[in-house]
Amino acid sequence: MGKLKQRTRHDRKQIAALQRREAREFYNEQRFQQALRAYTDAISLDPQDALNHKGKADTLYALGRYEEACTCYKQSIQLDRFHALTYEGLGNALYALKKYKEARVAYEQAMKLKLDQNVYYSNWKRFISDGEEFHRLGLFEDALGAYELAIFFFPEHSKGYTGKGNALFALGCFLQGKCGPIYKRKLHHFQD
Repeated sequence: MGKLKQRTRHDRKQIAALQRREAREFYNEQRFQQALRAYTDAISLDPQDALNHKGKADTLYALGRYEEACTCYKQSIQLDRFHALTYEGLGNALYALKKYKEARVAYEQAMKLKLDQNVYYSNWKRFISDGEEFHRLGLFEDALGAYELAIFFFPEHSKGYTGKGNALFALGCFLQGKCGPIYKRKLHHFQD
């Protein structure tokens, strides 16, 4: 009886892996509803596989269902705490929910796990672009959150500091003297 049970569990894992592969194909083809069903099926067959949960989270993120994506990323992290891209995905979902401090914590963990340098740069570009767009729309607090994350990813570049200073200025922080350190840091980078 023990061998039969072991074989059944092995068969379920194999079928789950096939489901995950099919789900990834759907995802790559931007057939997100089908991908979501396939990942859900894979999870029901092998709930201990972190990649099934991460794939479902990525799909939920693509569908704009950020709260649910956060839940799935966290489930994946509980199963495998050493997957940098899962932390990055969690950071992206938290960022989409405008939970900037929580997003930064997730990104920090991804960086500790050696997130690819190309990802750092693409995230920095995205946050700079988002900050500029938020600023243009008058969403200065969101711009501030985006620029702070840009600084986190690429502290050597002055563009994040300039944007953050401009967002603080737009929020009226110049009256409270809070913008000074931002510009001092920016000037320091120009002198290096």
